[in-house]
Amino acid sequence: MTERIWYELWDVETNNAVASFATQGEAVAFVRQIVAKQSAEYLEQLVLLEVNRFGHTKDLARGRDELDRFQARGGTIGAQ
Repeated sequence: MTERIWYELWDVETNNAVASFATQGEAVAFVRQIVAKQSAEYLEQLVLLEVNRFGHTKDLARGRDELDRFQARGGTIGAQ
């Protein structure tokens, strides 16, 4: 069985969901926009999560630098 995965962007300062995405491509596109438009201070309080069908999460990018690297790599994680 294929595991259902989706992506969520959260504001950890306010503990609010900013956006939810069905695919990693959608998440990358949104993160590209938000990195280009938002202040460094705001980006520091964001975390992009991968969520599986059980609700378990994995941090993909946290804060400005990681979000910037995530979108620059097209969604890949880790050193390149």
